[in-house]
Amino acid sequence: MGREVFVLSAGAVSACGPDGEDLAESVSSSRSAIGEITAFDTPEDSPALGAVLEDFEVSRYFPSIRTYVDRCTALALKAALEALEGLPPGAAERFPVGLVFGSRLACLETVDLYASTGLKRGWRFAPPFLFIHSYANTPAAVVHIELKLKGYSNVFSGYE
Repeated sequence: MGREVFVLSAGAVSACGPDGEDLAESVSSSRSAIGEITAFDTPEDSPALGAVLEDFEVSRYFPSIRTYVDRCTALALKAALEALEGLPPGAAERFPVGLVFGSRLACLETVDLYASTGLKRGWRFAPPFLFIHSYANTPAAVVHIELKLKGYSNVFSGYE
């Protein structure tokens, strides 16, 4: 017989705001966070709509956060922190708490920084530190370490 798994809490970080309350308020008031993409040029034949969480600073929640944390990992840290705060008292100490995290694009920001540095300066000078943080499972691994989780953690991501 397999081990039982219980979902005790969840954290939400979305374009509506940095926590589940913001998301719930946005949904209940029928407010959309979707707007025109302005961060980069979009092809003429594709929709130019998207959503992004503006003005998010992970240091508000983790004052001593490491400099190696990219945006994807920072958002995962915030969502995991919210989920842990929602646990019943003593649950984190009694059960092996883990993380399941979903991301459409995972660590593309870090991949881009690593690749652009390697292409510009030569692969010999590309920071190896960035390479190990460009894997899709990096956000779960960093959250697991930073929050001292004891259960299983994984990232599910995909791109067409």
